[in-house]
Amino acid sequence: MTKNDYAEPTAALASGRMPLLGFGTWQISNREAPQATADALQAGYRHIDTATMYQNESGIGKALASAALPRESVFVTTKLPPAHAGRERRTLGESLSKLGLDYVDLWLVHWPPNGQAAPRVWQQFIRAQQEGLTKAIGVSNYSLRQIDELIQVTGTVPQVNQIRWGPPLYDLIAVPERGLVYGNRGCLHDSYGSIRRHHNGRRWIACRLSFRGRHRSPLLQPGRCTELFFLDEATALAAGHRPCAECRRVDFDRLVQLWSIRHPGESGADVIDRRLHAERLQPDGRHQRKHLIRSRDLPDGAMIIEQGEPWLVCGDKLLRWTPGGYSGCVARPENRDVEVLTPPSLLHILASGWSPAVSLLHPSAQRS
Repeated sequence: MTKNDYAEPTAALASGRMPLLGFGTWQISNREAPQATADALQAGYRHIDTATMYQNESGIGKALASAALPRESVFVTTKLPPAHAGRERRTLGESLSKLGLDYVDLWLVHWPPNGQAAPRVWQQFIRAQQEGLTKAIGVSNYSLRQIDELIQVTGTVPQVNQIRWGPPLYDLIAVPERGLVYGNRGCLHDSYGSIRRHHNGRRWIACRLSFRGRHRSPLLQPGRCTELFFLDEATALAAGHRPCAECRRVDFDRLVQLWSIRHPGESGADVIDRRLHAERLQPDGRHQRKHLIRSRDLPDGAMIIEQGEPWLVCGDKLLRWTPGGYSGCVARPENRDVEVLTPPSLLHILASGWSPAVSLLHPSAQRS
């Protein structure tokens, strides 16, 4: 008996439907994989994501064999490492053998080989699909230009482009945790539910999870805004989102009031969004802008980067951010410059004693 049903929501593929919430197995060893995967299936996951590079496919295969679940009820994804270009079929055959399967539901090119689109590799993926070794084929970490090249050369559109996304680092990830704040920066996905762009416009807002009984199902509907979920308000602010003027009117009005203190003469959503856009993105309009600020000048709720990971400033400690909550802490740095993710104008908001209608910090912050 499972406690949850992560088979929904799904995205439509030509071969069927893909559960959007998957159990990622990166950094799970082959020894740990049987129990971890079995626990995930027991918890309700129906999408298992692995890769040749993870070196845990045989462990996952053991869990699948002992799960006593219908094959069609579990969606299995694996990936070809770029170094195996030219050995596509042999690599897929080895993956199927280790997984104990006749086919995978989705086979991805893990990332562009040598930074190139590699249409010859893609042609081997097409053949594997035609032969029934994989139900669907796609790519991972590809740019739109590279995807267009594959389509132009082969005429076959990748059904998925899997990209990391983990606020506050702007990485796109799928996790079961929905967080406490809903985010919106426009429609980022295509009709297949694949992420195609990083943002759509300058209006990045943070909303209540529930407002006036509104509920959207399924997620990622064609032409509608892409649903983003933030762990808490501190995470949303670090990602550059400000309160919504509709569902969080009181918070928005307070933001405008505080904004006018830091930026005299500036008011209104358009003006605020314009300045925030310049503070959160580099000039290329794609990559996150980080700000060097003295650690002693940071308010609680600010998010910084230490050793490549996001950490929350909380009193004299830093709390390690994860998609499901804060886990572990270290001492706050002594007085030195640190890389800050939260835009400077939103640091000012936090320093004012920001107390929003949504949760500023996830409950796990109190346990870390």
